[in-house]
Amino acid sequence: NNPQSFNSGFGACGDHTTGSGNMLLVDGSTTPNTDIWCQNVTLQPNTDYLFEFWVTNMYPVSPANLLITCNGIPVGTYTPDPDMCLWQKVSICFTPVATSNVSMCISEVSGVGFGNDFAIDDISLQEVCRYEDKVNVKVLPKKTTKVDATICSGQTYTIANQTFQNEGSYDINLKTWKG
Repeated sequence: NNPQSFNSGFGACGDHTTGSGNMLLVDGSTTPNTDIWCQNVTLQPNTDYLFEFWVTNMYPVSPANLLITCNGIPVGTYTPDPDMCLWQKVSICFTPVATSNVSMCISEVSGVGFGNDFAIDDISLQEVCRYEDKVNVKVLPKKTTKVDATICSGQTYTIANQTFQNEGSYDINLKTWKG
């Protein structure tokens, strides 16, 4: 709950949720493609899912390069802002194709030893519900009506709350009672 207790050079960041709770603090590995968090979950094949978490940089040099995978298949990447203690939401939509028991992982792919320090909080995975409906739209043809009016000197002609007193051709767009 206090990254500076681990390393005095880290930002004094509170967790994303309350500012005083726990978070996963990561001192990035010098080995590229190191898993930093994995969990086995049961997913329905051919169903859309939303994987989300919050991440912040803990040291202003060399932000992490994160890779999110589902059974080792990349589903998204993210590099946090270099500013410390700026929590950023990462949202990845994906659809597993064939299997139901999968391993979701967040990995750091750069392997940078200096910097590459970050925190993760509030990891979630949820099915995306889609509702579909059909709407039929009928476009009616535009109707044009020509009105010939004669105006004598000093007279006016009014149509659709518009008054005319000079000779000429005018286009007026009128709405029906249906809009």
